Amino acid sequence: MPIDKLIYYTSILSPALVLIAGRKQKTVLWYYAMVCLLADLVSFYLFKMQRPHAIVSNSFLLLEFLFFGYYFLQPLVHRRFRVFTIIAALIISIAYIVYTYNLHQIAIKDSLAINYTFATYFYFCYIIFCLLSLFNILQKAEETHLGSSPEFYATIGILIYASAVFMLFAFRKVLEHEYADLLRKYWGAVFQPANILKNVFLAISVYYADRRNK
Repeated sequence: MPIDKLIYYTSILSPALVLIAGRKQKTVLWYYAMVCLLADLVSFYLFKMQRPHAIVSNSFLLLEFLFFGYYFLQPLVHRRFRVFTIIAALIISIAYIVYTYNLHQIAIKDSLAINYTFATYFYFCYIIFCLLSLFNILQKAEETHLGSSPEFYATIGILIYASAVFMLFAFRKVLEHEYADLLRKYWGAVFQPANILKNVFLAISVYYADRRNK
């Protein structure tokens, strides 16, 4: 099997690592991994059948935003401000759905119906969330050992993944129109390995979370 195909299939199936590692205690990252796996498998099937799959991608992008938002903001935001966080999440979700619906109405091909505009902002937010989380973790480094910190592994994995995807989405229009071949190479050489790394780190994270809560 060619190495690019091996990386491609490994990327699709890599969320299974998180499901296996966190099967005893199902955290928010475990449910996120389940959504990842289902979305990748359905998208793979629709792509092979040459059917539109933008609706799957758009649904996943919104769910991922809600999962990551919950994971990062729960420990960072004080309880008294959580109601405002929930309201903000609802407003962003409604705006995303409306914008995405309009894209589906006017898109001349399936790939143009994917909401890359909101997605780019989402992944930028994940990078900020990760940096804030790392700052919070390092502040408590004397109390917790980083080598067995679930939050540390999850943050590093998501930071690698979000950085790779943000660069892809931020420059997608330029690459798609002028450097389509480079875009395909970036997807295979950067995004897919970053996705695998994310799921490896998340698997380690849920494993240590399970050990900590025994």
